Order: sequence, then structure tokens, then C-alpha cells
Amino acid sequence: MSDAELRDFFQRYIDALNAHELHSMTEFIHDELIMNGHPVTRDDVIADQEDHTDAVPDFTSRVKDLAIDGDRVAARLFNQGTPTKEWFGVPPHRRHGRVCRVRLPPANPELRQSRTSATAPQATVSPRAA
Repeated sequence: MSDAELRDFFQRYIDALNAHELHSMTEFIHDELIMNGHPVTRDDVIADQEDHTDAVPDFTSRVKDLAIDGDRVAARLFNQGTPTKEWFGVPPHRRHGRVCRVRLPPANPELRQSRTSATAPQATVSPRAA
């Protein structure tokens, strides 16, 4: 895939996440992968995303930086939303919050079955003052 095709692929992944279209994650996420240093399945990742959107119904991600090296993509994302339930141990405060994280998603759908994907450990949720 060209860099432009990988950028498009990654943006479609982010768009699906932002639309909370978690049923479409089979297009983007490997069957098995490493997340935060632990082996997980795609179903585990989807359940994790469902937990995020349950606790933060307006949860969205915005790509700040994107780097491509061959068939690997690294991204710095800004996630934001307003928790309405406990999230990462933080009680619901109904104030808009942001978190920055780095993701290394499955970059090449043709290699999706044989490659692994990882995310950096989740950052601490720090609400922005209302």
C-alpha cells in the first residue's frame, strides 16, 4: 500500500471509531494482537471500546500526528469526551476531558492476519475545566 492508501485506511479506522461503528472493526483490527503488553483478541479490543463509549458517549479521537514506515503506522491521537459513568477509576464529572495517546494499529489489511498491533498504555484522564 502507498503512504496515501495507508493514511486513508487509518482515517477510515478513526472515522469508524468516532461513529461508534464497532461492528466494522473486523476490517481494521487483527484477530489476535498485543495491547498494553498483553495478548488480546479483536473481541477484547471491541469490548474495551464499548466500555469507553458506554462511559463516555461522546468519545471521539482526532489524529494529531501520523507517521508511516513501510507497512507500519504510528499515530498520536487526542481522545476527548464527557464521562457520564466511572471511567479509568475516575467518577463521572460531566466535564469534557481530553487524553493523548499513541496507537500502532494494523496498517496493512493484506497483512492483518500475520501482523500484530499495539497501543501505548492509556494515559491518565485529566478533565478540562468547564
